[in-house]
Amino acid sequence: MEENSKTNSLTYDVNERPPLWIIAVVALQHIMIMYNEVILFPVIIGKAGGAPVDHIRYACFAAAVVAGVATLIQVLRLGPVGSGYVIFMGSSTVYLACSTEAVKLGGFALMASLTLLTAPVQLIMAYFLRHLRHIITSTVGGVVILLIVLTLLPVSLHEWVGTKDAPHYGSFQSFCTGFITLISFIYLSLFGNRQLKIWAPVISMALGMLSAHFFGIFYLTHTRTAPWFGLPQGSWPGLATNLSWNHFPLFAAFVLATIVNTMMSIGNAMAVQPISHRNFKKIDYARVQGCLYADGIGNILSGLAGTTPNETYSENIPVVKLTGVASRAVGVGGAVALILFAFCPKVGALIVDMPGAVEGGFLVGILAMMIHSGLGLIITSGLNHHTGILVGTSLCLGIMAETKDFFPTVLPLALKTLFNNAVAVGGLNALILSTIFHFMPKPRLRFGVKPVVSQLRPSLKRIAEWAGNQDFSSRGVDRLQLACEEVFMHISHEFQRKDIASQVVFGLSREEEGIIVEIKGREKIEDVDQTDKMPNLRQSSQAELATLGLYLLGKIANEVKHTIISGHTYISFTVCDD
Repeated sequence: MEENSKTNSLTYDVNERPPLWIIAVVALQHIMIMYNEVILFPVIIGKAGGAPVDHIRYACFAAAVVAGVATLIQVLRLGPVGSGYVIFMGSSTVYLACSTEAVKLGGFALMASLTLLTAPVQLIMAYFLRHLRHIITSTVGGVVILLIVLTLLPVSLHEWVGTKDAPHYGSFQSFCTGFITLISFIYLSLFGNRQLKIWAPVISMALGMLSAHFFGIFYLTHTRTAPWFGLPQGSWPGLATNLSWNHFPLFAAFVLATIVNTMMSIGNAMAVQPISHRNFKKIDYARVQGCLYADGIGNILSGLAGTTPNETYSENIPVVKLTGVASRAVGVGGAVALILFAFCPKVGALIVDMPGAVEGGFLVGILAMMIHSGLGLIITSGLNHHTGILVGTSLCLGIMAETKDFFPTVLPLALKTLFNNAVAVGGLNALILSTIFHFMPKPRLRFGVKPVVSQLRPSLKRIAEWAGNQDFSSRGVDRLQLACEEVFMHISHEFQRKDIASQVVFGLSREEEGIIVEIKGREKIEDVDQTDKMPNLRQSSQAELATLGLYLLGKIANEVKHTIISGHTYISFTVCDD
């Protein structure tokens, strides 16, 4: 989706390369945020599922290596695979419930097999993303990000307060430690200069750990005994091959988790783009598609390695905005560090030993920044009655699900763990409502023509007759015809210049806010939504004068968007009535 904004706070654009020390510092900050989750989730799943210790140890090592490799694929963008942005991959919270059930039923081997079998679901959704463009919108992506905040906020508060059997549960020391971490993070993000913001996560966590040491709640239990270097411990669990129909409910739960994970990845791929360019224009759906491909391949690697499924980490995206360093070199450095840390138990142990109050206070600050990203995506889609219903009901259902107390005896036991997750319940509601809103009965007009000038007049006549039948005013019809004419002539010129003979498809629908037009071509053409300055009619070149029509388009139509997905061009706009 389009968002005409400028990210002037960037110190290093996604395509720029900062000095090596900045790459190392910012990459370390990213890893400090997410490394604990990467290696902790296999432990939680393994212990809850009663897996052998050897398999748990191996799963922790494999999770770090797979996270590094998947992040490397995600950041580098190998052909169509990968987003090309600083998006980190790691063990997934979305699969936590169904993975635990799989380990209980058949160990890590069954979990690995189900991960492998459901990974193609994400790849298929990525391939057909252009057919889902009206359903998985930036509004849905923004809602998912807000739901992620709802899911992670209790986790961060739990880390801050501590567990009930811990020696410092709910203590004054823990409160002060988390509060100092949070306040220093917010202060630096608001008042720090560009250089200071680069160090903000490290400084806030360092202040938090110093506070924890002062209050006597910082223990280096694992760090003291862990070796600096070491080969992986444990053994590969293998893959389960004795699958039967008894495993189908669990497979369905993995598929549902994969759909939710896909929506999260779409939201993250949308959220990272505006903060990674100084002069951001609009969402690049090819990068969103690449993000999904990389995520799916990451899950294939997770299944083969016998460890937990992967996801894109939302909490790392605000760090890009805070530090002003969006360079993909940081992502590459962080990915390599993740792999190296798997062979360096001392570093991993230090991050594991980080007091929960420090991590909890810091995550609260990160989640506050994520709310801004989610709201930004929703606003770019435009606010109307349908958007309000979708956002409101999805958030309400997500909050109800997160309480885990909404009619707990009514839900089937097999689905209970999934429907206690805000992202699963609220995200699916957003997806269902978006589908209903798109396919609900409404006046429509759809036809295809060759992009030649001789087809212009009959096409405009057809559009005018249809719009007139929808009680559109004569002035509104004139504006609609003029907007369609400008886009058609632009496409016709581009197709003629490139010697393209494919059809152009017009699609019009009558909505509450006016008539929404989408014009589709099967080729990439020059953007129509980036002309915001009127050319000088006396001094401009012929090429610059050709943009006059596109400038007029932006004045007579609303929400002009030019999207390219899988090589197809979609130009949409809204014409309002008087």
